[in-house]
Amino acid sequence: MRNINYYLLMVLGSITLLSCSRKDRVFITITEFSKSQTVVVEPYGVIPYSMVNIKVKGYVNDTIKIIQGPGLFDIYLYGELDTIRKIEYYGEGPRTFIIDPYKASEGKLEIDFNLK
Repeated sequence: MRNINYYLLMVLGSITLLSCSRKDRVFITITEFSKSQTVVVEPYGVIPYSMVNIKVKGYVNDTIKIIQGPGLFDIYLYGELDTIRKIEYYGEGPRTFIIDPYKASEGKLEIDFNLK
């Protein structure tokens, strides 16, 4: 019985440690709109993914742009925001997003990038 408890504890501990180092979800808060920021969302091992959810909440005084990369459309957002954008993803590797202030100069945004 003691060996089973020890084994169970080791398995749960490993799962906890592995889940803490996952990079398939990135949360950032933006209050500085003078420069672009880059976010990289990486798939985690054996988990199958089918989409990237981008949740944006907050306010910006003018347009910002989320650049997805070559061959993909840019996302333009402005004003009071509480939105979710769902983008297809087929496990093709890390996804890089560039948050470009574009025309915005002030505001506060909370952006959650999450592979699902």
